[in-house]
Amino acid sequence: MSLLVKLELQKLIRRKYLFVGAILLILYTLFWFFVCAVNHAATFPTHTETGRVLEGRHAALYNKVLYEQYAGELTDEKVAEILDDFQTLRNRYEATHNDLFNAPLIYEDFSMFNATDENAFEKSLSQYGYISVNSSDIPNFDTPLYFTFSSTWETAADIFYNGSFGIALLLLIALAPLFAEEYSSGAAGIILTTRYGKNKIIVAKCIASLIIATVAVILFATFVISICGIYFGGFTGWQADIQTQFGSLLMPVPLRMNNLQFFMFSILLYWLSSIGAAALICCCSAFCKRSLSAFVASTVIYAVPYFIRQFGIGGTVVGELMLLFPVCSAKAQQVVRTSEHKMIGLLPVTCEMPIWIAVFTAILIFVLFFLTYRHFSKHQVLG
Repeated sequence: MSLLVKLELQKLIRRKYLFVGAILLILYTLFWFFVCAVNHAATFPTHTETGRVLEGRHAALYNKVLYEQYAGELTDEKVAEILDDFQTLRNRYEATHNDLFNAPLIYEDFSMFNATDENAFEKSLSQYGYISVNSSDIPNFDTPLYFTFSSTWETAADIFYNGSFGIALLLLIALAPLFAEEYSSGAAGIILTTRYGKNKIIVAKCIASLIIATVAVILFATFVISICGIYFGGFTGWQADIQTQFGSLLMPVPLRMNNLQFFMFSILLYWLSSIGAAALICCCSAFCKRSLSAFVASTVIYAVPYFIRQFGIGGTVVGELMLLFPVCSAKAQQVVRTSEHKMIGLLPVTCEMPIWIAVFTAILIFVLFFLTYRHFSKHQVLG
């Protein structure tokens, strides 16, 4: 079996489809890196203490230094220290300059703890006069949250979230011909008359598709975290809690994870999404007589749950159930936010949606590969 799988992998690698898909995935990833990195708050124009204006990567590296000077546990005392220091800086700068003061990222992030007329009556204040950490919109845990500069991981998570269709595009291009090309070339009838044609070769093709999906996820994750680390000056911030990404979708999530754990969690969801998509493409390829037809059919079926969730019923139970399908399950931010709701009350666990995604994906793969096997093996009789 291992030899047959190796041969099927070699066939996939030699085809131009995989190369084209890989190039498109790289370009797609670079596009989202540009969008997410340039639009990251850490790269916005920032005034230094000397009045110098920094932008882009230079601003990010400056913000990294400032953030790491204050890194630690998120307490009322730490909030007061940061806001007092940068309020002094703001006052000193505005006293000598007429143009707008662009505050460093850490001040902008922690400004959410400033008490205003609107929220002073709604939030309890600490002894320092700022909104107490326990009264903010951040969930409370047994121990204080840890914060530091973590733009490398935040940007990687944003790329994962926004670029979740990239690997699917690669798989659609690379795997659509897997069975369909055997039909169009006339090789299907010959393959199915060989010793292993009706059994092991079909299984080998399915296993090869899962290997391609798995390798694609690993390489994609490595590429994303590498370019983010290079741009934002390293991989520091992995130990910061996701709730300290102030203003993000992750801030109100009542699930304690640091950035590295969330990154690994995102990779797991990407992998489940990818192997589910690979199984779907294999099934469509086995049912279609041409590669183009398999590509179109796979794309349509793959995308349907996304549009169901996007248009009209995204907030309903049906809309939330669409997270189980490969097109939506890779979006880790949505998955963990759904975990705070008891949408499906069958499992008494805090984070239930990822478990359901894993179970659903396993069932989906079994059913789709079973249909693939049944339909392709029948070609021997029909031929």
